[in-house]
Amino acid sequence: MWKRLAALVGAVFFLGAPVAFAGGPTSVIVVDPSTAKTAALYNSDTDYTALMAALGPDPVKAEGPDLHAAPSTTVTITWLVHDVQIWRTDHVFMDEQGGPWVETSEWTDGPPNFDQRGVVHKAANPKALTELLNNLLGKPKTAVAVSAPVPPPAPVRPSGLQWGSLLVGAAAGALVVVVFGLVRRATSR
Repeated sequence: MWKRLAALVGAVFFLGAPVAFAGGPTSVIVVDPSTAKTAALYNSDTDYTALMAALGPDPVKAEGPDLHAAPSTTVTITWLVHDVQIWRTDHVFMDEQGGPWVETSEWTDGPPNFDQRGVVHKAANPKALTELLNNLLGKPKTAVAVSAPVPPPAPVRPSGLQWGSLLVGAAAGALVVVVFGLVRRATSR
């Protein structure tokens, strides 16, 4: 009897447990400081994988211009692990000759060190990167009229007896009584 009950409880916990994933970036924030426009993507979004593919997942250092010599239009792309910890930043220099050029910094063994210079490289797919950034940070095709904010409706308070809560409570209570009775019977033998 106890083995069956333990197997049943174990099966319920096993089948009801949520799936957990570890490692790797989960989200990305795209920022254009010159226009104050931002975008965010989650790893389930197709643009997320397209962005990584256009930048190049494993940058190879290339001889390029001094990206910090003169002002340039840049887009900062920050990759986050578990939505909270910086894993990688890509500074995309849109105006540079033969660009866009990218400076990539990664931090896999601790907190970010923003003083370090990253790996300067060409984007893996410059055209796709430019189009994707323009789509993410671009202006809407048509103007949208702004209307006055509408206050949310007042919450509706439930009236009367809450049958759902009553039934759940009764079922939980009955389960506790049955388990207690089984334990008491097993210990009295």
